[in-house]
Amino acid sequence: VVLQDMAAVREGKVAFMFLTRGGLNAEETWAEFLGGAPSAHFSLYAHTKTPPPPSSLLSRARIREHVPTEWGTASLVRATLALLRAALTDEENVRFVLLSESCVPLYPFARVRVELLADARGWLSHAPTPAWMIHQKGPTREFVRWSAALQPLVRTPAELRKQQQWTAFSRELAALFVEPGADHTALWEADGLFAPDEHYFVSVAAHELRRRGRAPADMDAAACLDLVALNRRLTYVEWGVVGNGRAPLRLHTVSAELLERARAEGCLFVRKIAPGANLSLLRASWRCVRGDSVQRGSG
Repeated sequence: VVLQDMAAVREGKVAFMFLTRGGLNAEETWAEFLGGAPSAHFSLYAHTKTPPPPSSLLSRARIREHVPTEWGTASLVRATLALLRAALTDEENVRFVLLSESCVPLYPFARVRVELLADARGWLSHAPTPAWMIHQKGPTREFVRWSAALQPLVRTPAELRKQQQWTAFSRELAALFVEPGADHTALWEADGLFAPDEHYFVSVAAHELRRRGRAPADMDAAACLDLVALNRRLTYVEWGVVGNGRAPLRLHTVSAELLERARAEGCLFVRKIAPGANLSLLRASWRCVRGDSVQRGSG
């Protein structure tokens, strides 16, 4: 696998790609985050379900290609691929960061950029999919994540890896997903498999690296992925008990304790921020952070 030269990476731009329903939940925080950043260091792209308000940072960042999206379906993967195609047209983009409207940065821009560009590889958090999750029975429907339709991309349920949807691809990996013959969304659509966005990119990356001779044919998925991405989480989320199960909690403020937990896990963003959340402590904390140091995440 040929990754970009680190000198070129460190001089490049971070492409922030927002996959959202509309505008951002924390417009003021994002405006401050980007306000002090050199324009030569970042670019913005947005795929929104509905048009954001004219005052939104995303109003001028919307890409031309639009995919009608629905939760839990391959449409979210197709929308992400559209964002990648748009961002790849700028040759100065070297890191491709996928975020939702509920994400906010944990650090000032300079620190986030240093962290993202400290390694030629991107960030793609993944792990084996728990066996109980492969085929779940809900009260009104079944949630199936693997079927024979995925063969030979993912040969068995045991090979299906689960990823965090919000990622930071290197330019090489982003380009791999949009190369001719690399679109495998139809495999997930064939049997209506659930939550392709939690499996697609790790599965396709490993398959395409092997198929194109960039990794040995018998190399397992995790080892293939290590060639092109750090197994590191980009976003932090607080979990809580909702009903009979666990679910991400919507955050109406960011406390000092939450900041400490999120940063200790090596994340660069926190998600599930509610509209109108009080983020004054978060923004104030940016002034206490060095922008030229790199932390080591917990993976």
